[in-house]
Amino acid sequence: MRTKNARGFDRFDEFRDTYGSRVRIVESSSAAGPHVWIFCDENPRDAEPSPHLDVEQARRVIDALQAFVDEAPARWGVHLDAEPDGAADDEASR
Repeated sequence: MRTKNARGFDRFDEFRDTYGSRVRIVESSSAAGPHVWIFCDENPRDAEPSPHLDVEQARRVIDALQAFVDEAPARWGVHLDAEPDGAADDEASR
């Protein structure tokens, strides 16, 4: 469910993964442009904080990231290219 954090930044989604770890997709406060954090809090059963997702949870991550991508131009007043920085350079160098 989408909410705002204490500093007013979007928390696009937050849920528990299949191992019970809390997964959060949160807008970054970076002044350098639009960025997003994907957090996975550690679970006592798993030493590495990596989300373990089923299909529905993966869809939630996709939906949250898609909302971030779709809304970034309006929130930041910038045009975002379809390709990440350097992607065209990588293709040309192959």
